[in-house]
Amino acid sequence: MAFQRFYDLFPDLAIEETRSITLLHAQYGLPAGDYGFLEQ
Repeated sequence: MAFQRFYDLFPDLAIEETRSITLLHAQYGLPAGDYGFLEQ
């Protein structure tokens, strides 16, 4: 069975359900900024 990304099937819902984080200061080797977590 082939896998398909949730975003491909339900793009509007996927955008609403995307988890994100805002780093106010550089941490964990990342510069300050907004980051979204995407499925692979």
